Parts: sequence; structure tokens; C-alpha cells
Amino acid sequence: MTPPAAILDLDGTLVDTNYQHAIAWFRALREHGAVVPVWRIHRHIGMGADQIVAAVAGKKFELRYGEQVRATEAELYGELIDEVEPLPGARELVHELRERGHAVTLASSATEPEVERYIELLDVRELIDGYTTSADVERTKPEPDLVQAALAATLLRAISC
Repeated sequence: MTPPAAILDLDGTLVDTNYQHAIAWFRALREHGAVVPVWRIHRHIGMGADQIVAAVAGKKFELRYGEQVRATEAELYGELIDEVEPLPGARELVHELRERGHAVTLASSATEPEVERYIELLDVRELIDGYTTSADVERTKPEPDLVQAALAATLLRAISC
């Protein structure tokens, strides 16, 4: 019998990344000529980088500057990542799920280095069965690819055990 599975969102749920991303997006957009209020950007945090520029600055701006803005945001977020902290109770949640016999997969569309950083911050490497990164999905949230990739990875590990 396969163990019950828990798929947990990582960035913004287990680690507090929302405001660092909002500030990085604000600065990146502004650098390329779009001044978007931070509150508006914040409402879109969680949406994938491939979709957020059009959502907050429009499709025309996306077509002209999207790739540049994403590259700038990644660089700026890299300068802020050291300010990211685990949210209260996050490690305890993962530990409790493991204690109850769950296979735990962390779902993220962040880059591999970012996910590795978050796992270290949470100190959960020995508690998780795996994780997803941006390399595992074609389309980002709100599309279901991330959850489907995490579920597939969880099922594959369960079958191979």
C-alpha cells in the first residue's frame, strides 16, 4: 500500500518570499519603464514569471520588455533572497506530516538554486521525498502544471518503493 501523500507549496507558503518578489518585480518593471503600484504586483505574486508582466503591465509591454523584465527581476530577487525566512510552523508541519507517514513533496516553480536555498532554510531535506522546480513545468500558476508535476513525481516515487 502506498503511503498518503502531501504536496506542499513552497515559496510564499512555507518560506516568506512574497514581499521580496513584489519589491523585485516593482524595481524590474520600473527599470524598464513601467511604474506599477506594489500593491497591484503583490496581488499577482504566486503567478508565474512568464505571466506576471502581462498581468500587471499589459500585453504590449510584455511583448516589448517581458524577457528583459524577467531577467532583471531574477537578478534583483537574487539580491533579496538572503532576507527570506521560513514562516512560523513550516518545518513543524513538514515534520508532522512525515511523522504521520506521509510522502512529502514540495511544489515550486522557482529555480533549482532557490528551491535548494529554501530547503536549507527550512531544514527539511531529510523529511521530504522530493520537490519540483521551474524545470519541471511548461506553464506556471495559475495553470495546473506545477501540481500535476508534483503529483507525478510523488506517484513515481511511491511506485518505485
